[in-house]
Amino acid sequence: MTLPIKGTSAVARDACKQLVLKRNPIAPLEVIDAYYDLESTWGIRADLLASQMFLETDYLRSWWSQPPRRNMAGIGVTGEKSGQDPHTDAWAFKPEENTWYKGYSFPDWHSAVQAHFAHMSAYVYPDEHNNASHLDPRYSAARSQFAAKNWPPVEVLTDLNGKWAVPGTTYGQSIENVYNAMASLQTSPHQDTPPPDSHNEASTSQVHSEFTPEGGSNASLDLPQAASSNNTSSEGNGQVPADLLKIPATLSINADNVKTFLGSAVVATDGVVVRSHPDPTSESLRSVDKGTVVNLVAYTDSGTDAGAGKVWYLIEAAEGGGWIYSAAFGS
Repeated sequence: MTLPIKGTSAVARDACKQLVLKRNPIAPLEVIDAYYDLESTWGIRADLLASQMFLETDYLRSWWSQPPRRNMAGIGVTGEKSGQDPHTDAWAFKPEENTWYKGYSFPDWHSAVQAHFAHMSAYVYPDEHNNASHLDPRYSAARSQFAAKNWPPVEVLTDLNGKWAVPGTTYGQSIENVYNAMASLQTSPHQDTPPPDSHNEASTSQVHSEFTPEGGSNASLDLPQAASSNNTSSEGNGQVPADLLKIPATLSINADNVKTFLGSAVVATDGVVVRSHPDPTSESLRSVDKGTVVNLVAYTDSGTDAGAGKVWYLIEAAEGGGWIYSAAFGS
């Protein structure tokens, strides 16, 4: 699918809110409202910009997305750091590290979302819209890059590849994966997110899953408490809903041995390898470190035993898919 960036959202704001609450039960929902309220002003789809924001901010959980920074799309974020105050608003201070990091901050959520729209407008419009250069501190730099490289305006998500993110060869596809997860909530019968009014009361704590892993006892995972009653599914008939199986064709799934498991878990050690199959000898897709939150859609108790049993979990397609061994969560 090739999704045009300009136009009107195909996914409603309620589904967008459901997705972010599924990942982050304490997400500020006024951010989602700002995207949808500003859509007509810019002529840029709110559902796609919100999907990009989710990708860039890890569903509003990243340090850069938190107040007082509120950076929705990595605007000006380069990874550069300094031990001394650069005395410019193009940097933000991280007190726990006593370090300054390069990137812009915004005074409120509305300004932050406006800046995201303004920055995307530099990519999709050849001329300035809505005084964008005053809303986005990187607008002029983006337009200068387009002029220097003689790039045409961006029209669809995949046109962002190699432009917004470098090398970013699959950047647009990554946004589309998030969008697909959002779109599935609009039609899926599995309404497994907490109601919108509950997010302010959510907290994170240790809860037990309802399945029985190796050893015969319940595994203890870090799951959002607001999701514990709905997002942790039972074994049922062993079938994984079709809308959750949007994963690369290279991944192995045996429906007889794979059961639904909707929830988040926190990786307990560094350098955990995500595999293409529930087998430690299969292809390594990537690695994740301690503290990483992964969103899970299924598990199997028929994987290959790597010393701690045969349970493996399937990571959601929007996060790249892949199998992660149960020992990654300290179970």
